[in-house]
Amino acid sequence: MAESKDSSTKQLCCPICLEPFDTPKSLTCMHTFCEKCIRKHASNLSVEGAQSVITSCPVCRYPIPAPGAEQGWDDWTNKLPDNPLVLSLNASNVASNDVSVYCEPCATLGEQHISVAFCVTCSEYLCQTCYSCHTRYKMSKDHQITVHSVREYQSSNITHEAIYMCQAHNEKFTYFCSEHKELCCTQCVLRNHRKCKHLLSAEDRVNDVAESQDFQETLENLDILRKMFVLLTDNREKSLETIGQQKSDVIKTINGWSSLIKDMVDQFETSAIQELEQICKEGTIIISDQVVECKSAIAAIETSQRMLIESGKSEDLNKVFVTLRKVSQQLWKYLQKYDRIENRSNEMKIGFKLDKNLENIQNLGTLGQVSSETFRIPNLSPSFPFKGTCMIPSIVKLKSPVTFIARVNNDKKKCNITSGVSLPDKRIVLSDKTNDKIKLFDKRFHFVSHLELPLIPRFMCVVNERTVAISSYFNIYLVSVTDSLKLLRKIEVTTRCYGLASYEQNLMACVNDDSILIYDASYKVSKRIPSFDSGVKKAISVSPDGQRINYIIQDKIVTMDMNGKKLETIKSNELKGLKDIAVDKNGIIYCCGKRSNNVVLFTPEGRQLCVLLSSEHGLKNPVGICLNDRNNKLFVFESKASEIKVFSLAF
Repeated sequence: MAESKDSSTKQLCCPICLEPFDTPKSLTCMHTFCEKCIRKHASNLSVEGAQSVITSCPVCRYPIPAPGAEQGWDDWTNKLPDNPLVLSLNASNVASNDVSVYCEPCATLGEQHISVAFCVTCSEYLCQTCYSCHTRYKMSKDHQITVHSVREYQSSNITHEAIYMCQAHNEKFTYFCSEHKELCCTQCVLRNHRKCKHLLSAEDRVNDVAESQDFQETLENLDILRKMFVLLTDNREKSLETIGQQKSDVIKTINGWSSLIKDMVDQFETSAIQELEQICKEGTIIISDQVVECKSAIAAIETSQRMLIESGKSEDLNKVFVTLRKVSQQLWKYLQKYDRIENRSNEMKIGFKLDKNLENIQNLGTLGQVSSETFRIPNLSPSFPFKGTCMIPSIVKLKSPVTFIARVNNDKKKCNITSGVSLPDKRIVLSDKTNDKIKLFDKRFHFVSHLELPLIPRFMCVVNERTVAISSYFNIYLVSVTDSLKLLRKIEVTTRCYGLASYEQNLMACVNDDSILIYDASYKVSKRIPSFDSGVKKAISVSPDGQRINYIIQDKIVTMDMNGKKLETIKSNELKGLKDIAVDKNGIIYCCGKRSNNVVLFTPEGRQLCVLLSSEHGLKNPVGICLNDRNNKLFVFESKASEIKVFSLAF
């Protein structure tokens, strides 16, 4: 093959012919070649008469499925995807000899590669490999990445100007929707905000924005987030040092034992050290990735800080306002990223246990087992140390409640609604404790039907679109919900039953023997999950992905996985007399406190978000809540009250 004349052009040259790309085609391994070069390479590997063949990438040797000669190599290569990045770079001549902008992530490893793209979100130049990875990783696949000539980046202020443009329509932000707290261009308004009543010109919101409380709180929150990531980074780096020290200690232990049993144990020693190396390597990779993510977040936060401070000095108040809104929108993402990293952050405890078979050397199978144990690090940050409300993503508007009366004509006593469920079709079923019945109301809250039960109904959950479950002492009742309520069957439980929840038609029940029962679709107990906590768990909920169970016990919220492993214990000074729990489609946890007269929100990881409802909203002794994610309604049931409060949430 010919040699490349200029190393600076390698990024835009075919690895096979070392010439500029001619119709660049990408393989599934993400390497790119000229169409004719990869056709020739693949055809040389074909077998005559074969129906199909597995070729391989000339660079990484990754196996690539390809059709056989019968179908034709021209057709196969023609169907390979074009590489638009290479096409764009060829068109703009990004790798010309006088341009030397290098990939910033690679530079941290001491490597030097020509950059081919720019990530506006990270404010970093990327080489082709980093660009490909950046667009595939969950953490960065939604970042704003623009592919232009590097000369264009250098000659323009694209890193700052890009944030003033709508990514969806490539127009300048000119409006602000107060209902959705979103910046909008003209196209956004026409397509998505035509019915919004609080749509303002951005110019109406920019007066003195740099001196506003929102501006200052955003700056403070950025600094708090940066400090949180610095603490987490320090913790992770110390963990790396600890792993290294533990590794050395274990190696000394292994070598000490091996010296006693001499040559026969040499191969076992090697095997054990390899096992240790693998465990340490895996642990190091995980924590190193977390350190890299933390440092990346710190860099992004510092960039946001600089941009916000610089914009505050600008005379263009519209830019100041837009910068503030864009940066404010990033705060929740930074917090989510922090919680995600912190939630996955574990310490490793590595040790070595001598094989018992050493007592009889002839029976030796291995030198011993290298053990590792992971455990959660302590919470490094306060519950919710941020200023203002800009860090709360879910609830952007809370309308005044609509109320309806749950008492009906044939009730003999005053209502005491302790539980309820909202069906997918927006109807609601309520549990009336004092009248021993459940009641059905339509989506306009008009009474439809009722069903009397033999004993007091307690907790409820939706099993499917037409079936609800009700706990009542030692029984669980399954009730059909059509135009009326009809008892389908009774499930007898050996001990008293309380909170109910369901996921994909699997019913879950908290029972009085400190466990949670899971029933299959035929309502037979398929699993019993023991609990570390003794006491009655009076309410239960399941995360949207079915991976976590949340339950209330002794004024605490406990989260565990489906195997009973405790993940989080949440205790809030804001909640007193904790009574009920619900989870929305985003995984946000809602809890109501009877004595504190409020509803408090938590992230799935247990971080308190805010007090959503309180006595200021008219709450008095709330004992139950339920959500309908389809119409964003929150129902609140108050102790010994006939009136049901219905709040509309805007997400």
